[in-house]
Amino acid sequence: MNPYTCPAVSAIVVNYNAGAFLGLCIERIRKSTPAVELIVVDNHSRDISKIWALGCNGRQNEKYIQNDRNLGFSAAVNIGASVASGDILVVINPDCLVWPHTIDRLCRLLKDQQEVGLVGGLVFGIHGREQAGCRRHDVTLIRTIGKMLGKFFPLRNMPTIDMTNEPMPQDSIDVDAVSGSFFAIRKSLYNELGGMDEDYFLHFEDLDLCRRVREAGSKVVFNPGVSAVHVGAVSSGVNSVEIARHKHHSLMTYFRKHSNRHSFVAYAISLMSQSHLKVKSLADLAKPEASCGKDPGQFEGSWPETNGNGVLVIGAQSRLVRSVVMRLAARGYVVFVETTDPQTAPRIPRVTWITSEYTAKVPDRDWPEFSCIICLGSADRLTTYQQRFAHRAFSLQLLLETRVEAKAVEQNSTDEKPPVSETTAGWLER
Repeated sequence: MNPYTCPAVSAIVVNYNAGAFLGLCIERIRKSTPAVELIVVDNHSRDISKIWALGCNGRQNEKYIQNDRNLGFSAAVNIGASVASGDILVVINPDCLVWPHTIDRLCRLLKDQQEVGLVGGLVFGIHGREQAGCRRHDVTLIRTIGKMLGKFFPLRNMPTIDMTNEPMPQDSIDVDAVSGSFFAIRKSLYNELGGMDEDYFLHFEDLDLCRRVREAGSKVVFNPGVSAVHVGAVSSGVNSVEIARHKHHSLMTYFRKHSNRHSFVAYAISLMSQSHLKVKSLADLAKPEASCGKDPGQFEGSWPETNGNGVLVIGAQSRLVRSVVMRLAARGYVVFVETTDPQTAPRIPRVTWITSEYTAKVPDRDWPEFSCIICLGSADRLTTYQQRFAHRAFSLQLLLETRVEAKAVEQNSTDEKPPVSETTAGWLER
């Protein structure tokens, strides 16, 4: 592509104190093929993310806009859209990680099917769980109540907004709404609709936009074949109670705008919102710190590009896995470890801890380029991967540890390097 040709796609990133996460996001977007126009709109940040935002100033196909105050998400996206050169707008949160092919694949439906007006992809959390909101039903009073009650009664099958617990479709499907953290829309349609409604400072602006897209006669589509990783809640200096207030205010705004039974719905939602906000405020008062910002160091080295040097470790149930993983990382491998409890896993450079949900749902194209899959348990797990990824080229290693070795490892908690079987050691020393 001619370096001076204006890209057909404009990626808009709204930043507010996202810290080093913004830098990771920008670096990934810059690797997109074909290249995209990058627009960073900063809502008056006061942390290190401002340096990353300023770095876009003067670069080819990049624009930087500094607001003199925090205008909210909707207003900032509208500002970015107003200067966008591309025919398609892609909105990406500053704590989202994409792959070089992600944006192009996300936009294909918009290019190929004129009836599609807005498309969103599969959004995973930092540990590989599907995030609520990337495929959604429309917001109704019953579904809103069901979602709130579901937090207290998780095993009950209640009507809800999110489709997370529904089977993952094999192909793209029409939905009521997708996540505002990662979606694409035609600029012509966006302008026709008047952009995002700036009555929403934070939250529900994506639901509102998706609803207006459908009311305009276009489709909102969820594409499970394209994915991104979204950390979430990374802005420093933001009080969680303040966010709750914005969320409940936006919920009220949504129902006032779209419900035909304004008085009843508004009253019911108001009662729920006030009750939930009081509970949230009391809970946060008991916390030493109510800021929502996350430490980028907590995820340092997570979700790197493997470039053919990746290893997936499965069957990780004992301390034995730590020794294997550390030795792999020390030898320069990019390691992904499937575990049942990634939140409590140790922080090791070049190691990403994920759940089995990620390996089950990730699109084939987004599956990291592993050169090897190592199983520290039953061979049945290897068979599962061999069947799913039969078209991919990687070696399968079954590194079985004896029960005696595993027991010795569990008992000797002071060992920094637990013993491993001859099979395992031999492979690691290759």
